[in-house]
Amino acid sequence: MTPASRSDYRYIVTFMMKKSRYAMVFPLCKKSDATKAFNRYNHDVELECMLDVKVLRSDNGGEN
Repeated sequence: MTPASRSDYRYIVTFMMKKSRYAMVFPLCKKSDATKAFNRYNHDVELECMLDVKVLRSDNGGEN
């Protein structure tokens, strides 16, 4: 995002469950924070939906 937010977030990452379309968006300061965001998403899905993430599919954008 240009310009950065007040909290210095410059990127966003979105994770979505294919079947239910349950999605979460995380702001990132650095692209390398995407792994931490996925771990949080995975944890939240396990708690709220009582499901395990078994497959991770990317858009092959090459950014990460």
